[in-house]
Amino acid sequence: MPELHIVRGIPGSGKTTFAKFLAEHEKMIHLEADMAMVTKSGYKYDRTKLDSAHRWCKFSARTFLLNGHSVVVSNTFVMVNWMLPYIDMAKSFGCPVKVWRMTGEYGSIHNVPSDKMSWFKNSMEDYAGEVKHP
Repeated sequence: MPELHIVRGIPGSGKTTFAKFLAEHEKMIHLEADMAMVTKSGYKYDRTKLDSAHRWCKFSARTFLLNGHSVVVSNTFVMVNWMLPYIDMAKSFGCPVKVWRMTGEYGSIHNVPSDKMSWFKNSMEDYAGEVKHP
């Protein structure tokens, strides 16, 4: 049975690194909205493409789960309601869900301004049952 793993945390907390590890070692598909912002010249954040990037990520997760593949989705998911569409979708398919919260601080590769980083740190909501990972 396919599973959904959600990896959440502030920018620079190790989400992508951990999600890639899970994907490789647990034979899962790794998805994150940032993937929709990769161009021929590399990653380029574009705020105007954020909504479509998240739609792509949700659609892809749904497609892979429906086709029997386990999926790991990594994103900040600061607010619990930001990850609920994924959780509800997986549960509607009968897929177990595990939520990981990254707690490391390795520095953001996306040049997130310090005021925004403070917002992420101060706004991160707890989710019952999440596993905190350094």
